[in-house]
Amino acid sequence: MGKIIFMGKTGVGKTTLIQNLRSETQHYKKTQTVEFYGHYIDAPGEYIENPRFYNTLITLSLNAGVFIDCPTRESGVAIVVAEAKLTKHKSMYKETVVGEFAFRHIEPAAVRTLELGMPTRDLRAITQEDQIVKQNVVPIKNEHETTIACLIVETDVYEKENENARMQILSETTEQLTETLMDTMNEKILMQPYLNDGIVIFGKNGLSQSLNWAEQA
Repeated sequence: MGKIIFMGKTGVGKTTLIQNLRSETQHYKKTQTVEFYGHYIDAPGEYIENPRFYNTLITLSLNAGVFIDCPTRESGVAIVVAEAKLTKHKSMYKETVVGEFAFRHIEPAAVRTLELGMPTRDLRAITQEDQIVKQNVVPIKNEHETTIACLIVETDVYEKENENARMQILSETTEQLTETLMDTMNEKILMQPYLNDGIVIFGKNGLSQSLNWAEQA
């Protein structure tokens, strides 16, 4: 099950609803900061009422770092003006990067979006702390449709690649186990190498087809 974030104005009952969903005794308390209850995330009302907390809400929902960069007078150079790092999970940054510069050759997505006013997706970048990340960037425009900044959503490249690799291994393992079980039903192959105790396999009518014990009496 994925995470569910509860957002809303102060006093609408977000915390009470979470307490009901978790079958807890209801008691009112003002949520002062982001609180985690298993799969549920309770965000204070101020986070939806005050635009300066929007970065944090995006960070929570995407499980990613969020930054805002603005252009500088120098071509191909932007400056970081705001950030919202991961709160529950380990951040990719040890220090704040607000006030640091972002150059075209290390953060091409941010500079491209600032120059063209167009979104940029899935481009790799190198952080100010020499970490490789993947960036998705959208422009922030004023009432005259002029790009004045960009919003960057940043994820760890290696974490995503490792997750995909784990899923591939799990898929292959499941396929191999399925083949082994089917062979056991058809050919009664002994299962000792795969089991600590034993396994009973049932046919479509609920009848036992075979029984293998890892330890013989």
